Amino acid sequence: GILVFDHLIPDQYTELLESIKSTDRTLAEHEEETFGITHAELGKRFIE
Repeated sequence: GILVFDHLIPDQYTELLESIKSTDRTLAEHEEETFGITHAELGKRFIE
């Protein structure tokens, strides 16, 4: 899922990754809030 995000929306995903460095929240929490889906869910959907 991370690779799919990085391929489809590289600028937005890089920005999200940079923003999580200064927070206690998880990557998945930020993805869900920002994109409405986590990398795990996206990866699962991608391979189905």
